[in-house]
Amino acid sequence: MKRNSALFFVLAAVLISAFFNFSSPNIPDPDSFYHLRHAEILRRNGLLDASFPWTYFSAIRTEGADIWYGFHLLLIPFIFSGGTALGIKVAGVFLTATLLLAYYWVVKRQKFVWPALWPFLFFLAVPNALFQLLMVRPHMVSLALAMLLLSFLSFGLWFPIFLISAGITFFHLNFFWIGPGIALAVFLASILEKTFSRSLKKVLAVALGTAAGALFRPEPISALKLTYIQVVKLLLEKQSDLPLLFSRELAPLSLKTLSQTSFLFLLLWLAAILVSGWTLYHFREQIKKIPSEAKIFLLTSGLLSIAFFLMSLFIARRSYILWVAFGTLFIGSVASFLFPKKSQQDWFLVLTAVIFLIMVPYTLSQNGISMARNASPPDYLREAAEWLRNHSNSGDIVFNTHWDNFSPLFFWNQTNYYIGGMDPIFQYAYNSELYWKFHHISADEFGDLTCGAIICDKSNVQDIYSVLKKDFQVKYVLVEKRRNPNFHRWLELDRRFEKQFDNGKEVIFLLK
Repeated sequence: MKRNSALFFVLAAVLISAFFNFSSPNIPDPDSFYHLRHAEILRRNGLLDASFPWTYFSAIRTEGADIWYGFHLLLIPFIFSGGTALGIKVAGVFLTATLLLAYYWVVKRQKFVWPALWPFLFFLAVPNALFQLLMVRPHMVSLALAMLLLSFLSFGLWFPIFLISAGITFFHLNFFWIGPGIALAVFLASILEKTFSRSLKKVLAVALGTAAGALFRPEPISALKLTYIQVVKLLLEKQSDLPLLFSRELAPLSLKTLSQTSFLFLLLWLAAILVSGWTLYHFREQIKKIPSEAKIFLLTSGLLSIAFFLMSLFIARRSYILWVAFGTLFIGSVASFLFPKKSQQDWFLVLTAVIFLIMVPYTLSQNGISMARNASPPDYLREAAEWLRNHSNSGDIVFNTHWDNFSPLFFWNQTNYYIGGMDPIFQYAYNSELYWKFHHISADEFGDLTCGAIICDKSNVQDIYSVLKKDFQVKYVLVEKRRNPNFHRWLELDRRFEKQFDNGKEVIFLLK
């Protein structure tokens, strides 16, 4: 019976993952283009080749390291011939299904009631979370490992904890803090439970594993420097209100967005907090009957969900997925360990009705809207990139007016080099003056002028042609008409730029 139920869940996880990943031809996150192509380059150039010259004015080129090294190795089997983006979709099915299976393993290991319910509650409760769970990005692997780490820290041997901690940083180095963070939360919970002496060896295993995963890669010191730039330096610059360009996921989550997208899940989570507080205060004798490992898991998942909820509101909305993941574990812990056995069946029926009658229809409709509006077409920038590949020389520098243009351009064309890509903080760390010159053009603030400072005035403005030619050594400029109307208008009028390609959406100009 147990084997059959596990096989049934595996089949359900794969089918549901395939359904959602192929529900739209669009790619949820443009970074997926970069990750798959980098995997192909590792296979082609050698697994120890850490050089990356394609982001030319970026710390990624000068440091020559890969902070997502393990993830790129994992993607190598999904590189298909023909140069299409099909591999992204297939990899998405694998990653989503693997995450659901890891979640299922955790709740089975913790002896949750209705173990098949909680992975799907996590997957379907919040539209914004579902959208992130369809991305081909390293957080899919590190999130699955983080769930397993919490389970093994609650009860388990030190060696699996070491391996899981190493896996997190090997696959996703800039997620290095999650292992120590979970270990700290478990240690605090074990102090309350008066079992902290047994947790010390596990905490040490997390520390050693985190270090091992970080160092087990080509150019580990350079990779650590890039991690510092993307995590620590970016956080410090954000706190100083420096107006850097970055994706929306690095901005705090507004209360309006929170209430609009996750109202029902928020109610369930708050109800679980109230129930746990009430039970801990009024039924202490009943609490003593719960196994120590279960209490540590309940307390830790609650602490972590609160921490990630606050991080989403005040630091970066990318912590949102962590709040939903650990919040679902916390809700499941409350239902499994604090509710009387006789009332659990009633709550199961209530939760199932809420999920499938309200949450699922809403999530499906919102996810369809997000895939249509916010996801990238599978051939995004393909025409322009292939024209450049066929009409330019190897190593010619292309000025991509937006940092997020890089991933699809790089996917379709590795002949050229680009100004930057991934996060703009890498461009800022390379040369802040050059970054600001790029920033003002990207923001479309002026038509023909830019400057190497935060604020441009008469004393520091420069002609864009001179900046592109001398500072960036650009041969071609790629501009999207809808995103940079002022810059495009000026390029059309300036005779120093010669239009080479125009498909109605993107235009390529040659610098004379």
